[in-house]
Amino acid sequence: EKNETFVLYKYTNIGKSFWDYIKKTAFITLALARIGIAVYVWFAFYGVAIWVPALSFAIVVWFTQFLDVIVASGLYIFTGYFYSELKIDTFFITALLTILWYSINNTVVVFDRIRENIKHYLKTKKLDEIINISISETIRRSIYTSLTLLFVLITIYFFGPETLKGFMLVMIYGVVFGTFSSICIAGSVLYELNKNQELKIYEKNI
Repeated sequence: EKNETFVLYKYTNIGKSFWDYIKKTAFITLALARIGIAVYVWFAFYGVAIWVPALSFAIVVWFTQFLDVIVASGLYIFTGYFYSELKIDTFFITALLTILWYSINNTVVVFDRIRENIKHYLKTKKLDEIINISISETIRRSIYTSLTLLFVLITIYFFGPETLKGFMLVMIYGVVFGTFSSICIAGSVLYELNKNQELKIYEKNI
């Protein structure tokens, strides 16, 4: 038999440097994504009605996204205490960015209906009534969309590759709470920001 000898010339531990890279870039990426989404919402909802400024829509979106990311991260970290294979890595960061997209998608659907109903019910209903009507009109769509996505995520979590389990779990938490925040929190916060204001439609100068 031929004996072979291997000599280790150099050893590089990329764990710490990789984690440092994630810490430096992840928070910046998340912050920039949230700022960009808030600016988009402010631009998209500009000129809805007097005393319901576009900035209030952007503030609500920023707030609900913050809750979605914090809750999803907290639940994932809590679960990680019981399952050591769950780690904070690039898949975790990618999942948080995906949650931001899903959260804004659900919330904008509700806000778009609120915008249309403000114009329709301006002279007959108050802001809280308009918000309630808008949520009632979109709640079925939001729940059905979330359930469809959850079915896919849960299926991949149990039957997909092991490397994607962490990503899927964060997404599951994010979708569940993101649906809750878009239905139950976003409208309430929007009302609290504007409840003492008088609704008037912007008049376009010809």
